[in-house]
Amino acid sequence: MYNSEFISNIENVSHNFINQNNIFLFDEFTTEKCSYMLSDLVSIINSTQYNEINVYINSPGGEINTLLAFLSLFKIAQNSNMNINTIVMGLASSCASLLAICGNKRYMYNKALHFVHFGSITTEVSKSSEIEKSKFILKRHEDIIKSIYLENTKISNDKLNKLIEDEYGYLNSKQCKTLGFCDIII
Repeated sequence: MYNSEFISNIENVSHNFINQNNIFLFDEFTTEKCSYMLSDLVSIINSTQYNEINVYINSPGGEINTLLAFLSLFKIAQNSNMNINTIVMGLASSCASLLAICGNKRYMYNKALHFVHFGSITTEVSKSSEIEKSKFILKRHEDIIKSIYLENTKISNDKLNKLIEDEYGYLNSKQCKTLGFCDIII
């Protein structure tokens, strides 16, 4: 339990952390809440002490740019013959779902869920000429999200579109195994 005398703004406390080669993502993926983790992840990748990284996930997701930083580091680790194990413990929502499907071995607890959707991207529009630019940015992010799902699962483009557009994207562990979101149900 946090003592409010010592932590004046509890909303800014991150519950994400790393312990040895174990990453625990229990909070949002934001630059503020993940910058130290990304730095620590680089140290793990550069270490000769570990040949695998375990990523435990129970997260509402977050910013796509932070997700892309994680995925880039995952690719660097995998290119160095380091295995990435993802373990969905509760909810892997939005960007957390995307991260979870990019492991070499993907585990999921029996009662866990993936939530598949585009999420929200905020762009600032101060004049009408910027609407097209914002539309372009949103479309680019949607294309990236869709490509990650399609490349790392067995889901069809039509099924993915239905989950995303209808916002009924909650998938249980059995559905995830069938659709290739996880390899092993724990």
